[in-house]
Amino acid sequence: MRRLLIWAAGTLVVLLVLGVGVFALWVSDPYEALPGSVERAEEAVEVTVGEDGVVLEPPEGEVERAVVFYPGARVEPEAYAATWAPVVAETGVGVVIARMPLNLAVLAPGRAEEMTDRFEAREWYVGGHSMGGAMAAYAAGGDGLTTEGLILWGSYAVAGAGLAERGDQRVLSVSASEDLLVDPGTVRDRSGDLPDGAVTVEIDGMNHAQFGDYGPQTADGTPQIRNAEAWERLTEETAEFLRAG
Repeated sequence: MRRLLIWAAGTLVVLLVLGVGVFALWVSDPYEALPGSVERAEEAVEVTVGEDGVVLEPPEGEVERAVVFYPGARVEPEAYAATWAPVVAETGVGVVIARMPLNLAVLAPGRAEEMTDRFEAREWYVGGHSMGGAMAAYAAGGDGLTTEGLILWGSYAVAGAGLAERGDQRVLSVSASEDLLVDPGTVRDRSGDLPDGAVTVEIDGMNHAQFGDYGPQTADGTPQIRNAEAWERLTEETAEFLRAG
């Protein structure tokens, strides 16, 4: 029996070490913005890349409405500069794309509270892609930050976020028909965890990775439209939502 216990304990230690090693390898290989992505964003708006994230602001005018955006799991914030830049250019909003510990928003769901000093905006929204959106939902549903609403890209809120009863929160949920990581069916099934009046949109032909500009993503679907078309639709829906606020 003693030998069996020693063997079991040794096996457990080995499994734990292997698990930690696999996790370390997983987080050490994030999805990065494709070459030229940030530079293209800079053609339309002002972009500042810092240790704590990426800030996008319109070249002219004061920012009265701003968004703190959480990246998807293992995606660097620079990868969303290209998809947010046209929204900033059209609406004049300011956007702060947060840099997360190990590129995992689940490790810092309250990060938005630390980033609202980037703009002297009168209205703040939070948002995110994939895991980032789920964590942003907790920020919108909590009491630590005063927000006007939530923007979900290829993501959904869970009941624990407490949003269903928050009639003061405007919500936009954009899904993609070819998204196999957060499929539209799951997004629809979770719509009951959003407040009444939430705006839900599905972009036909778009996949999960096209919410950013970081290339193909493992286990994702095959896009049926080009990035330019996907981003145009995403810009239209997001800009319309923000302008209506």
